[in-house]
Amino acid sequence: MFKSCSKSQQHKNQFIKFTEDAIISQHPIDSNNCLYGTSQGQLFLYSFDTRIPQLIAQFESDAIRTIDCYNREAFIGCQSGSVYLINLSAQQPSLLGKLNSAVTRLYIFGGGNNLYIYAATKSCRLSAFQLVLVRSSFSGSLNKQPSSDIQKQTQTILQITLEENIFVKHNLELLQSEEESSDSKISHVHSYINLVTQDPNNPVLPSWTQKYHFATPTYLHGCEGIIAFCAEDKTVRFYNILTFQEMSEFRHDRLFPTSCHMFEKLFRGQKTLFCIIGYNGTGTDGGEVFMMNIKENDVFKVDLKCQFIGGIRAISCIDEKILISDRVCWRIFDQEYQQIAKYEFKDENPIRLEYFENGNEIIHYLTYNQGVCGRVKWNGAAFKTDFIE
Repeated sequence: MFKSCSKSQQHKNQFIKFTEDAIISQHPIDSNNCLYGTSQGQLFLYSFDTRIPQLIAQFESDAIRTIDCYNREAFIGCQSGSVYLINLSAQQPSLLGKLNSAVTRLYIFGGGNNLYIYAATKSCRLSAFQLVLVRSSFSGSLNKQPSSDIQKQTQTILQITLEENIFVKHNLELLQSEEESSDSKISHVHSYINLVTQDPNNPVLPSWTQKYHFATPTYLHGCEGIIAFCAEDKTVRFYNILTFQEMSEFRHDRLFPTSCHMFEKLFRGQKTLFCIIGYNGTGTDGGEVFMMNIKENDVFKVDLKCQFIGGIRAISCIDEKILISDRVCWRIFDQEYQQIAKYEFKDENPIRLEYFENGNEIIHYLTYNQGVCGRVKWNGAAFKTDFIE
């Protein structure tokens, strides 16, 4: 547990720059390595230990909007709508599919055969790809397996999916009549999920897609079998990842959610799932923070007794500490919503902000539009900044 402190620190040191192109996406792999995507489609792996950037892939000037990772595999979402899967060891990208507009957020969440990669697009769509099926298709193309081997893998995965995925069971009931045999049920799942298609632009189709009206996605986060979907229609929606059914939602009257984080804490003697939500600012309004009890659908505004600048850019809860970043600083609060630390950014307006927990440290990864990146560490008593001397 971190000791509480009450200090503000400001650093004006030069952060790290290794490309002339704008860095518009990032994803920390661990406490020392982070992936960065540029406006020209370059994917870099940067080590804060060696200070050496490594060009992993180039996606033909297709801006990389979002990145997520699972083990040593990275998923890349691009401006064109293309989603790629790349093994970081082999450094060989494979096209997962081409969605109908720019991919604004990728997020991997779930477990076992219900582990999905969620893809949100500029055209107000949210799609879910079953990761075990995606990886089977990808490993087949990477290792050049015979198609018969892929079919055997697919059949095995399908039978597991039938047992565990309630959503597939439900759709089977809609797709077939009672007279059909169990053999034909398997063929219907083949046609429904389309695990390995003949279309080179869409080798794997999503298991589920939801279309919204005027709800450009802004953020995704998952916890305890629930995924939260933030959008510009001022709404946060919560879905069950097994059934894909909407459980609840909260709509703000003025602002739209920019970030959220679900976590469990004791409430009336029981572990209860909460979601903390950060909102954008409009005019003189610097942004707001709300807390939601998901089970009871109870929402209240959190009074943090401070003014945010330019809206909330990132929000999280780690080790019973609430982390909130706006355009100019990173604040840390305790569970009583008292500010215990504050770090002012070297320049205003970082465009990508991610938190990473590393033992007794919290690492804040930052990128700026001029191709500049860096990280700030907090050990419970002081901040430390990585920069080039």
